[in-house]
Amino acid sequence: MDEVRAYDRLADRARDLLCGVDRLNELAWEYYEVMGRYKWFLEPSIRRELMADAQRLHEKRDLIYKEIEA
Repeated sequence: MDEVRAYDRLADRARDLLCGVDRLNELAWEYYEVMGRYKWFLEPSIRRELMADAQRLHEKRDLIYKEIEA
C-alpha cells in the first residue's frame, strides 16, 4: 500500500512539473512574440535581456524534463 501512495505522489509531482513546463514554454514564446513585434523599437540592450530571459526559461524547462526522466 505504501508503494501505491509513493507512486501516486510521484505521479502528482510529474504532473505538476509538466504543468510548469507548459507554462515556461508559454512564457518563452511570449518573449519571442514581443521581440518579433517590437524589435525595431527596443534598444539593443533590452532585446538582449529579453532573449536571455527566454533562453533561461528554456533551460529551466530542460532541467524539469531531466528531473521527470530521473
